[in-house]
Amino acid sequence: DFYDEIMIAKSLGVITGDSQNNFYPDWPLTRGEMAIIIDRVLKAADKALPGDIAEILETRIDTESIPDYTIPVFAFLVSENVFYLDRNSLTIHPGESVKRAEAAMAIYKLLENFD
Repeated sequence: DFYDEIMIAKSLGVITGDSQNNFYPDWPLTRGEMAIIIDRVLKAADKALPGDIAEILETRIDTESIPDYTIPVFAFLVSENVFYLDRNSLTIHPGESVKRAEAAMAIYKLLENFD
């Protein structure tokens, strides 16, 4: 299942397999993994996120829980209300599974910003 799509995404550098080059398309996707994929999609498409939105995230949450290069992606997703922060701890929960609605909204917001 999804072989052609996986091979296209792999050839573009958007996704990579595990240490043995295996893919698991039926496994849940985490927020952190989704941010990494979005970052790679933007690079493959030679696109940049709008403005300097990384400041939004740096002032609102603990950025130590996420890789530095994903800060702009998380900032975009938070500023567009795709991901909501935990109000008590102001964390993004990168290990939490992405809900279908979050994934759909992320794709929609990206397309909306790159017409």
